[in-house]
Amino acid sequence: MRSMYKIWLIVAVCFSIGFAQTLHAGSLAGNFAFKKKAPKGALIYFSEDQSLSTPANVDQKNTAFVESIVVGAKGNEAIFKNSDSINHNIFANDSELGVSFDIGLAPPGSEFKQPISWESGKMIRISCKIHPKMRAWVASLTSKYHHTVTFKKKQKKVDFEIEDVPDNLSKLVVWMPGYDPIDVAIKPGETQEVKLIRKKKTRGTLTLTRK
Repeated sequence: MRSMYKIWLIVAVCFSIGFAQTLHAGSLAGNFAFKKKAPKGALIYFSEDQSLSTPANVDQKNTAFVESIVVGAKGNEAIFKNSDSINHNIFANDSELGVSFDIGLAPPGSEFKQPISWESGKMIRISCKIHPKMRAWVASLTSKYHHTVTFKKKQKKVDFEIEDVPDNLSKLVVWMPGYDPIDVAIKPGETQEVKLIRKKKTRGTLTLTRK
């Protein structure tokens, strides 16, 4: 009986240690620093996680999309809301991903839904047929450990943080429209500086720190 108790105690201790390690989480802090004009937005996420299940909520105000990049889980929906005082007409046409839709005329206060059917880790651009300068992206993701940034006009530096990131996640992806995608491995306690490259030229730097 004593030997069985010792075995049970050892298993319980090992399980507790492993469980505690699994639960331990920190954060990722980042700083964008552009030399000149920043892009419309940025998406930062840990690609290993598979727990995201939420829809993408896209809203419009003052003849613009509220956020430049919106995230939703594949198999869920993109919900297009018009909180503006004028009509809009959101559409997408991405031949590479095989995504094409047009929600039609959306009056103020209306709401439309569109399935997120495209591949995880891919982004489609959406625009407005009535207002051609309106532009945003809907990302299909699996990771709930993500953050989006919408750069304001003339803004060159932005700080961000992703909280409660499990220590076992290390593969980080950074995506910005028109820029080379960034794929790095960063572990707790590490700091890295990566170049932000567009059309083969360095346009700025991104400093990443795992806390």
